Amino acid sequence: MSEQQQRQPRVKMSGPWADTTKDGTKYLSGSSGGQKWSIWPNSYKTEGDNNPTHILYIENLPPKEDKKAADHDAF
Repeated sequence: MSEQQQRQPRVKMSGPWADTTKDGTKYLSGSSGGQKWSIWPNSYKTEGDNNPTHILYIENLPPKEDKKAADHDAF
């Protein structure tokens, strides 16, 4: 069996947005499935080491409030 046949299908999780901080650091961010994530350059990486070039951070988003329930509670 060839390598191509052994691979599992890829699944699109999200589309990242490119942005730049005030100090000029470029990063990617997005959200998917109740989580917010961002990918940053690894500032601890040095040439020749075995560390990754970027680091992925994930943050759980608070649950979205049901709009109908929120409208009802307003009265």
